[in-house]
Amino acid sequence: MPHRHFYAWTSPLLPAVVGHLTRDWQGGRLDLADLVAVVPTAEAARKLKHSLAEWAESRGTAVLSPHIITPEVITSWAMEELPAAATPAESLLLWTQALLDLPIEDYAALFPVLPVSRDTGWARSTAAELLRLRHRLEEGGRTIATAARQLGPAHPEAGRWQDLCRLEARVLAAQRKCSLGDPVEARLTAAQSPLLPPGVRRLAMLAVPDPVAIVLTALENLERQGVTVDILVHAGPALADSFDAWGRPLPEVWTRSVIDIPQAMETIRLVPRPEDEAEALLTALQFKEEITGMGSADPSVAGPLQDGAARAGTAVFDPNGEPLAEHELTWLLTTLTALLRSGESVQVSRLLHLPDVLRQAPVEAAAATVLREWDQFQQAHLPRTLTDAVALAPQWNPRRRDTPENAPPPVLVPVLAWLQEQRLSMLGSDGTASLHRFISAVCRDKPFDSPADATLFNAALEAWLEAIESLESAARRTGFAMDTATLLESAWQLLRDVRLYPDNTLEAPALNGWLELPWLECPRLIIAGMNEGMAPDSVTGDPWLPDSVRGVLDLKTNAIRLARDSYLLTSLIESRRSHGRVELLAARANASGDPLKPSRLLLRCPEADLPARALQLFPTEENEDIRPSPPSWHCAWKLRVPAPDQDAPVFRKMSVTQFSDYLSCPFRFYLKHVLRMEPFDANRDEMDSREFGSLIHDSIQLLHENPALCDSTDAAELADFLDETVRSLTRRRYGADPTLPILIQLESARSRLRALSRIHAAQRSDGWRTEHVEVAFPAGLEDIEISGRIDLIERHSGTGLRRVLDYKTGSKGTLPAPAHLKALRGKASGDIPDWQICHYQGRPHKWINLQLPFYVWIASSQGHGDVTTGYVNLPAASSESAVNLWEELDDELVASAMECARGVIRSIKAARFWPPAASVDFDDFKPLWFDSPGESVDPALLLKYEELRRASA
Repeated sequence: MPHRHFYAWTSPLLPAVVGHLTRDWQGGRLDLADLVAVVPTAEAARKLKHSLAEWAESRGTAVLSPHIITPEVITSWAMEELPAAATPAESLLLWTQALLDLPIEDYAALFPVLPVSRDTGWARSTAAELLRLRHRLEEGGRTIATAARQLGPAHPEAGRWQDLCRLEARVLAAQRKCSLGDPVEARLTAAQSPLLPPGVRRLAMLAVPDPVAIVLTALENLERQGVTVDILVHAGPALADSFDAWGRPLPEVWTRSVIDIPQAMETIRLVPRPEDEAEALLTALQFKEEITGMGSADPSVAGPLQDGAARAGTAVFDPNGEPLAEHELTWLLTTLTALLRSGESVQVSRLLHLPDVLRQAPVEAAAATVLREWDQFQQAHLPRTLTDAVALAPQWNPRRRDTPENAPPPVLVPVLAWLQEQRLSMLGSDGTASLHRFISAVCRDKPFDSPADATLFNAALEAWLEAIESLESAARRTGFAMDTATLLESAWQLLRDVRLYPDNTLEAPALNGWLELPWLECPRLIIAGMNEGMAPDSVTGDPWLPDSVRGVLDLKTNAIRLARDSYLLTSLIESRRSHGRVELLAARANASGDPLKPSRLLLRCPEADLPARALQLFPTEENEDIRPSPPSWHCAWKLRVPAPDQDAPVFRKMSVTQFSDYLSCPFRFYLKHVLRMEPFDANRDEMDSREFGSLIHDSIQLLHENPALCDSTDAAELADFLDETVRSLTRRRYGADPTLPILIQLESARSRLRALSRIHAAQRSDGWRTEHVEVAFPAGLEDIEISGRIDLIERHSGTGLRRVLDYKTGSKGTLPAPAHLKALRGKASGDIPDWQICHYQGRPHKWINLQLPFYVWIASSQGHGDVTTGYVNLPAASSESAVNLWEELDDELVASAMECARGVIRSIKAARFWPPAASVDFDDFKPLWFDSPGESVDPALLLKYEELRRASA
């Protein structure tokens, strides 16, 4: 049996470990080269090396360091002497191929529901899951086959385990054909016949509270070889019976033991969220008079802690590293992978937003120029794929009426062509070489903000390149065929759990993980993340290895984890009871706002203290002494809108449709027409209402401009013309292969135009003829230029009467009167200016739209005589399509509408853009405010400008 050494909690762990390793020193150089020292984590190894160096320096001597390793390394020396085992890349490809070739119908217990698609993606993800299962079984010293035998035929899922055995056997056979050994069996063999480096005669397990079964097997066999194995336990000799022979806390003891937390009412704190825990840790670092160490069982505390430290002008080091998944290079390569796989325009957009990619594009233009043109092009044509974009871009005209004549030509076309060239090259026969050239070009001469960023980027690049090269080698050895997209997807599968570990070059305070905390010497310790599921750590919902199965297979159970964490918390407290302090933080909710439970370890107090402790951890409204959890999102600051430019076009000219925007909400009018803000959806894949209406309007305009058809009474002939016209316009704007939503919208447009054909034919039979179509007009009102465009002016061939019509393509039909007037009830008119109010059908109303009255006013002023007006409604339900006239719109109403228009113009000239309406029917600016614009906007500059305009007037 190993030799156990117990060191009491009179001091922290690290001095006890150093004292144990140096206990036989008699002077001179200390030689520990014949020792393998096993510590729980890499950060513990770093701390031990540093402490040994300090020990030697303080005594004016030197120390030959032991081999300091983590437990999983114990078997690595023996594996170097075994025949070559499959690499992770080779294992992934072999398991993937086995699943692709599997007669899945013969594995009904393993796959009771067949996958929707048995493609490489399914096979790869399933293979990765099964490889993780094998790795977990390896910790217990088992393969799938030996685990199945251990569970036996009586196990409820014996059939599934039998299928797993057969699948494992198929892969092992495939490995042998490739002259590859099984890495799991190799590690199990290494545990049975372990080797140590030359000259090593002893091994010490230094406060490793939970070594796995395969490590213990290796230790047992090392002892049989004559190696001295020492087990160091950080606990007094009186607790020897609380640990097994390998220094593991016994669950039957530690899952029930009392954890006596001194001054619990002060040292246990509930806070709303992880960011509040980070704030408490950061505050603790300000106390210079005592050394403070900090740690967290919750990894989500690290991010807000580092952000807060940066704002305070300091730094915090996270020894747990940064997930490779969150690194910019991973974003670039996974986005590239998606572009190779699907070619979708959303991936084009993501790549174009990466400066490293744009630096390689064959244009000398600012990134902002490329992105602005891409946004304009994307909104105009909604390309589904990169191929569609390349086809549509040459005919795209980004110039607007206000574009200067000497403006440079668009740069987007060559950028898209270059990106398509890169994609096709990587998908070609020389795809892998093209991928390497692309990565090399993107990473060459990349600028960095700091040397630390460069180091981290190089580490990420090295990890990706190693994964890609290992897969290329594995593909050659196993015969697995894969294109460049599959290569990158497989590389990402290998890298999902990789972390990057930056150097603590600034010697900043570290946020230690749960297992690193015992290795801190500081008297004051603050621990965040004291919540259930974090401390104690636990595994729930494992589909292959539930807790009941883990115990049978010698794997860590939740009881073992609870015992370990109970012991660790006890040791942290007891080693500081007389000369220090441990403070414990628990969040009430996670970063997403989901509630969290306090750790059960905090309730393991003496029985007499339990009622008070329970009220402390689960406070009622009466005894709650912490601030309540904030909402998941709240307005942290107000949007301060700028004052308008006195030369803004809206002070000189307006369109007819702008009046309804002002009547709806002056402030939203200001944002839209003065500041020229507009919503932008980069992921839009369908026409908005304006584009859909324009498609139908343009088709109708072409009909009216066709002299052979505009007066036709043949509905079928009209329908055929409009059908082909709308199809042609759709192809011209959105390409030959538009998105599915656009195809659905096209069918809706065709249905509406068929209804229009019937209406048009009937109106022509009644004598109505086209006189003007899409009539653009200028007019003046209150020194303001009014512009607009009338869809259609018709004249009756018999009576000579004229009418002004506007096409409406909303989802439902619109009647003219309700679209322009809203009835007022009771005191509703109190805040409405007099010029907005009129009387209609004997009741007070307010104007909400002036479009049709303006059209009548314009038509009459241009000598068209008396005119009627109305809508040609083309809603989604074709049965509701009809011409709806506003017969009651008389001269008095038109005059009232014009007075309302004058009131709007005067208000705009006076810069009256505040207060905003609490809500509107269609709010393009809703993402700007949490609840309402009144609560989210600071109008100080706007109101000051209004006051200045009033004073100058």
